[in-house]
Amino acid sequence: MAETVGLAASIVGLIGLAGKLTEGCIYLRSFFEGVKNAPEDVQLIYNELEILLGASKAIETRLEAGVLDGMLQEAEFRPALEQCVRTVETLGK
Repeated sequence: MAETVGLAASIVGLIGLAGKLTEGCIYLRSFFEGVKNAPEDVQLIYNELEILLGASKAIETRLEAGVLDGMLQEAEFRPALEQCVRTVETLGK
């Protein structure tokens, strides 16, 4: 029982991280969309945001649907999501 509660809490936390990442990507994407005649490095950041946004939405959807249950290795998964969130937050400053 305690193990199930722990897993549920982990999944809820990961859903929150994925949601935060998705929101940050959407915010930054809207910012970069407004840059006219952007230099190549800005275009590259925009392209990477598009890829990251798609991945974060897919992760969030799968977590909410419970599709990743049993495959979830939080020790490997959480640090990657946290690093992505930190990077998006840094870009947003």
